[in-house]
Order: sequence, then structure tokens, then C-alpha cells
Amino acid sequence: MKKGFTLIELSIVLIIIGLLTGGAFQVLKMMNEKARATQAKDTLQSAKEAIIAFAINNSRLPTDAEFTNMNLMGPGNIPMFYNSDAQLQTALCDTPTTPLSTVDANGVTTANIGFVLAVAGENFNVQTGRTGDVITFHQWNTQNIDDETTVLNRPEPYDDLYLSVTLGELQSLTDCQTNRFQIINTTLPVGTVGTSYALNPTVVTTGGTPACTTPPVAPCAYTVSGLAGSGLSYNAATNAVSGTPTSANNYLLTFTATNGTATDTKSLLLVISAPVGSGSGGGGGSGTVTRQECLDACAAAGGSRSQIKRCERSCPKK
Repeated sequence: MKKGFTLIELSIVLIIIGLLTGGAFQVLKMMNEKARATQAKDTLQSAKEAIIAFAINNSRLPTDAEFTNMNLMGPGNIPMFYNSDAQLQTALCDTPTTPLSTVDANGVTTANIGFVLAVAGENFNVQTGRTGDVITFHQWNTQNIDDETTVLNRPEPYDDLYLSVTLGELQSLTDCQTNRFQIINTTLPVGTVGTSYALNPTVVTTGGTPACTTPPVAPCAYTVSGLAGSGLSYNAATNAVSGTPTSANNYLLTFTATNGTATDTKSLLLVISAPVGSGSGGGGGSGTVTRQECLDACAAAGGSRSQIKRCERSCPKK
């Protein structure tokens, strides 16, 4: 006849079952946390891509209201935290710096932040917030904190998942090198002494918010310098160079265009040749300029090293 379990044996069996059950619950909890973290990371990446797409189409970041209208939610259908610098919500490619910065869990500061996204962790409470121009990411699951109190004010161990995008990365992702406000003139028509010369429009730009027109309207404005002694003049109101050249020479013109806070400068060579049959070599003679003549003119014009380099890039290749 089999004997039943003794109390001691039964206690041991119950302890083993308890350990196994507790271990199973712990494993399930870890799996659930991992799945939630994966979902949160996917959500952050999807939101980032949506913001980049908006920026490409609009040349700016979405406002808080526009981001809300995108209906991008974190795990548990909790609204995401989105924050960017206000100036990037009007003009992205023409903004050189932003005051927004982040501080990571190790206390390292990163400047020139474009935007920040965060989603709630296991506690369903978005705790990442902005204080002044600083957004702080805290040590995970160690501090009772709640920097974002708009939706829920409940300090508890920090467990947000987040990402930040710097201004440089943002402008690279939105192809700002191509879309930024810039002067696109590459060459100038050759003029001849004694023959009427007109270039209208003179300064031609692309990019910028709003786009500049001809004649330029505020906040757009253009200037052209370097025409002294040529017999030509520039009218900023009409954006036109006109007149009758009086001296055969090579004139290094400096174009400057502004659009609010955005500025671009370019140096181009204007060749004024002598009349055909005059017997004067002038500064261009045939109406063309060699690369060496252009380089010499750039050097003679002076200015900063970067200005001279920009001028040299406009010279003929041969």
C-alpha cells in the first residue's frame, strides 16, 4: 500500500511549484517588457519618419498642433512627447543653430537639437519634458521624476523610451544642402565697351521660406558690389544691372542675398571686352576669360579666404 506525502514532502513540492510558477511569471514579465520596448522603439522610428516626411514636403518641422493631428500614439495608446525648436517650425534649411539641447542619463549635453520624441514605458506615464531650452533624459528606472506634467503629474521611476535628432542630422535627412536658400547664378554675360548692357534679374536664388521673387520683397533683399569704374550700376529695387560699359576689364562682382535670417554670398567675374577691331586687348578682348585670369581677379579682389575660394569655384575649369 502506497503512502501519501508527508507534510515535509508536501511542503517541499509546494515550494518547488511556487518557484517554478514564480520563475514562469518572471519570464513572462521579461518577455512582455521586451515586446513593449520593441513596440515603443518601432513607434519612435515610425514617428521620426513621419516628421522627416513632413519636413521634406514643407521645408519645416510640424507644430505641436500638427504633430497631434498626425495621431501618433505610443504603446497603450498614450500620446507621445514631441518637442522641437520654434524657429524650425517656420524655416528648416535656413536655420544655422538652435538653442535646444538634451542631457543624457550620464549628464552629457548635446547642443543644436532639431526635435525630440519620447513614449511612456511600463508605467504608462510620459515623464520626459522640457525645462527652458533643455530636455533631460534620466537614469532609467531609478529616479522618481515627472518632467512632463501636462497629461499626467505622477513622479515615479523613469522608464521612458526616447530619441533625439540633431539639427545637422535633420538637415541632412531633408536634403537641405540642395534645398537651402542660395544664389544659383554661375556665370555672367560678357559685356562690350560702348554697348548697352542689361542683366535683369541679376541675382537669382532658390530655396528659402518664403521663396524670394524679383523684384525682391521683404524679408528678401539683394546687393551687388564690385561695379565701380565699369560704367554699370545695380538697382536693388528692381534687381537689375544696367548701363553702358566704359572700360574693358574683368570685374569681380560680389552677390549677397538675404531672406530673413538666411544669407548667401557668391563672387562672379564680369568680363567687359573692348569693341571688335579696336585693337585693345582690354580685360577680356575676345569676350572670354581664361581660368588664370579669373583666379588672378579673385586674388586681387581680396576678402576672406572663404570668399576667395568661393570666387575661384566660379572660374572656368580650363
